[in-house]
Amino acid sequence: MVAVLDTGLSLDHPALQGIRLAACRSFVGGDPHQDVTGHGTGCCGILVARPGLGGPAGLSPGIALLFGQIMGKDGRGTVAALCEGLRCAVGADADLIALPSGVLYEEPVLRAAVAEVLAAGVRLLAAAGNPFVGQTGPLYPAAYPGVLCVGAAAYRDLYAAWSRPPDVVVLANRRAVPMPGGTWREVSGTSLAVMIVAGLLATRGGVKQLPVLNHVLF
Repeated sequence: MVAVLDTGLSLDHPALQGIRLAACRSFVGGDPHQDVTGHGTGCCGILVARPGLGGPAGLSPGIALLFGQIMGKDGRGTVAALCEGLRCAVGADADLIALPSGVLYEEPVLRAAVAEVLAAGVRLLAAAGNPFVGQTGPLYPAAYPGVLCVGAAAYRDLYAAWSRPPDVVVLANRRAVPMPGGTWREVSGTSLAVMIVAGLLATRGGVKQLPVLNHVLF
């Protein structure tokens, strides 16, 4: 089972209807199925979107998905909500946690929550971050040891300038993803990259099958 922590998961898109949703919870006091920004919906679609409905099929169709809403309507969240989501995923026996976001500052409570995830043997993937949206330093928890820090490449032979030094780099440029309301949108960057790696891990025999190497392009 893969856990995704993000803004929300709207199921009104045809490509997301009938997916294996083990649980869908909010840690910000909202409706987890309400996704104003579309970020979480699109990220989940990279994993589980059904084929033949106007866009690419998910990389891991049929996989069980646990979704946790850690950001509100404005796309912002708290470290407390992130920590609660991480612990919930561990408690639900998730095999892998995909976090296509992060925070710009180090927090002891976040470090402690990440340590619990790693101690439980759960693989945690997190975005290296995108300086083109104003990021000027490392993103957490991707910067913590033991977390698989995922970066993005714009083209097959060009390492994207917005990625921080990651463990793994994937081609993550202009992929169509499902949006609330039944539309599709092209996205790029490290959020997309995280979900691509999560899909590869889930599809190719589990998290131990992917070597962790610096600057590897898939």
